[in-house]
Amino acid sequence: MMSADLLSLLIEATMASSFAVLLVLAVRRPVRKFAGARIAYGLWCFVPLALAAILLPAREIVVTMKVQPVQIGDVSIGQLTEALVPATDFFSVAVVLAWISGMLACAVLFSRRQKNFLDDLGVLTHKNEKIFSAEKNIQGPSVIGVVAPRIVLPSDFETRYNLEEQQLVLSHENMHLSRGDTRINLIAACLRSIFWFNPLMHWAGARFRFDQELSADALVLSKFPSARKSYADAMLKTQMASAGLPVACHWQAHHPLKERILMLKNPAPGKSSRYIGITFVAALCVCGSVAVWSLQPAKVVAASDKTAFMYEMKMDVDVDGDIKKDIVVREVPGKTAMITQGEGDKQWIFGFVLSPQKNNRVMLDATLKRGNEVVSRPKLLIELGKESGIGVSTSDGSSVFKLNMLVKEWRNAANMNAVKPFQNEEVMHDNLRMFRQMAARREYTRLQSEPDASWRKKLKISFVIDPKKEIGKDEGC
Repeated sequence: MMSADLLSLLIEATMASSFAVLLVLAVRRPVRKFAGARIAYGLWCFVPLALAAILLPAREIVVTMKVQPVQIGDVSIGQLTEALVPATDFFSVAVVLAWISGMLACAVLFSRRQKNFLDDLGVLTHKNEKIFSAEKNIQGPSVIGVVAPRIVLPSDFETRYNLEEQQLVLSHENMHLSRGDTRINLIAACLRSIFWFNPLMHWAGARFRFDQELSADALVLSKFPSARKSYADAMLKTQMASAGLPVACHWQAHHPLKERILMLKNPAPGKSSRYIGITFVAALCVCGSVAVWSLQPAKVVAASDKTAFMYEMKMDVDVDGDIKKDIVVREVPGKTAMITQGEGDKQWIFGFVLSPQKNNRVMLDATLKRGNEVVSRPKLLIELGKESGIGVSTSDGSSVFKLNMLVKEWRNAANMNAVKPFQNEEVMHDNLRMFRQMAARREYTRLQSEPDASWRKKLKISFVIDPKKEIGKDEGC
């Protein structure tokens, strides 16, 4: 992907993620109050879903039309046309390199923070199943690991907490373990690294982790509804980490402890409130993702009507710095298509015909006009699915036309039964070559049969090629 395309995608993703984060931040408190902390935590699913919606192809509007051939006079050709590599956009390249550098720096910072935390734990001693005991008691209970998550307890765990508090703390950590919260935190850390330049993502990261802890608290209290006081005592005894870990679930100092304890006093929401909350979260995720996707600019495609096999040509046109991207034109082989850019005498007209060749290639036979002057008649042999380009300037160098293009085959599924494509590429090329070699005013007969469909009958078509019309005579039996 070119740097300009990557930069454009990054801008769209930043806008989509910022919109999703702002929406979640706006509704998380009301949802938590009405439906509970567990439902409010689910709101954060909307952020990755909005980003996924941006990556989906934009909706496509197909405009069917009959393209008229470009009328070309006998005018001298301007400067030589040459195939070239797309022009480098140094600004886009510089911005993309700066973004990659910041992303790597952010990833290194998170990795160091994670490593320092693990080093502070010291040697881990396996106790039972997925529970380990740390050599030191600097940090409180936590869940670490992505591939094999495990619970790590401080060395003085059994003396710091009484039996009931130990059960509550282990239940809290097991909630993180069963939900796979460390893997979710890894996704969050990756998003913060990708959007390192967006302070909203870092600010939202702390709120996301807070909602994660509140949801775990709510799950514990739903399991032990009469242990609110003991659970609050366990919170007060826990040594909080000074800085949040990118990939772990632990008790952090920046989690508002007072707010977490006050939340313990709130009664659990009823079933109806939870069901309404779940419905709201699901509707927000689905409708919000569809809205983000629909806000992408639609791709307008010009195509001939009722055609099954065509070539699709995706173009980026640059005329004296005026860039038009993602222009898509579909046309059948051998017919002239045309695009224009500019107005009046400064208008560039690019008319072209695509003809199939061997080895998955097509011949581009084009004519470039500026105003009424023919500037060049380039011919290029293009490989399907690979980018190519044309650069043309006027004879006095006052205007430059640059075209980057990607050609591929396109088949209209809606009309495949009406116009059955050739069975293979070689047969298709042979037939098209035969049609191009037909002489005018001569009568031809062609037999069409379908050996793979016994219900179809052989079709005999007689026709005459008229230079003023596509078919001068049409008889069938």
